Amino acid sequence: RPLTPGNLLDLQAELAGRIASTLGQAYGVVNTDAGVRLRASAVPSMPTYQCILRAYEYRRTFAVDLYGPAVDCLEAAVRRDPDYADAWAMLGWLKLDAVRFDLLPEGRAESVLEAARTASARAVALAPDSVRALQALSVVSFYSGDYAAAERAQRQALALNPDDPETLVQLGWRLAVRGEFEEGLGYVRRAIDRSVNPPGWYYQLIAVHDFMQGDYAAALAAAEQSGRN
Repeated sequence: RPLTPGNLLDLQAELAGRIASTLGQAYGVVNTDAGVRLRASAVPSMPTYQCILRAYEYRRTFAVDLYGPAVDCLEAAVRRDPDYADAWAMLGWLKLDAVRFDLLPEGRAESVLEAARTASARAVALAPDSVRALQALSVVSFYSGDYAAAERAQRQALALNPDDPETLVQLGWRLAVRGEFEEGLGYVRRAIDRSVNPPGWYYQLIAVHDFMQGDYAAALAAAEQSGRN
């Protein structure tokens, strides 16, 4: 088929419908999500779709050399396709990374954090049932200090897609770093179990927890996993 986002999403919806029907969930989350993405206002241009892929490539390793091109691409994407929620969500996420990873000139952190809040809120306004938009709102809320709003948004995302590894690990991380290791690492381990090739950072808090518990062999094994891309 011609390589356009519309055709790619049509094919995704077709395959998802067949698989979901076979599994007995013809009206489940996959078809609902596909329907949302196929609304005319939500179909992006191919360059915008490629920007989303570029942002995820960066987020797998958080390599600094991938950051600037990914942000520039997303900035162009939201100008080109201003009604595409996923582009706003990823832009908010990456704007936040500039703040939390100290990638900014001195004095710019607060304005960029506000831009991250604006982008993530715009994503949710455009697509209230988008898992990606809710994830972005959650992470920006968390690093802004609004932990209740962050957990609420992430649990809403998890309710929409309870088997998505990224959604599971994001909730698990936010619980674990606030001391709720038992529940948090349960979500993290579920995310790893559901991932074909989980990023190394999925294992970091497992290594920390095992070390705190005195299980140094397990901590080392998890740390070695966390060091890979």
